[in-house]
Amino acid sequence: MAATLDPIQSINTQGFLFRKALEGWPKPIVLAGLWLIFFPTLLVSLYAATRLILNRTGFADFFFFWVFVGLAYVAFVILYRVT
Repeated sequence: MAATLDPIQSINTQGFLFRKALEGWPKPIVLAGLWLIFFPTLLVSLYAATRLILNRTGFADFFFFWVFVGLAYVAFVILYRVT
């Protein structure tokens, strides 16, 4: 599937590539690429969520805590499925 200038088609193409990467046994280059993309995301999200829970000051911290927990969850699930 080729990307086009249409933003919706571009999003569909990117989603297709990630779904294709998660099917079956991945090639080593795909595995390395996904780990390079999502492992730092997992680490940074967990670190940020931990910092926010330790330094609670208001509603914004509560909101961003759950945003970072969600990002960490997505990164973990993708890494788990591809590995």
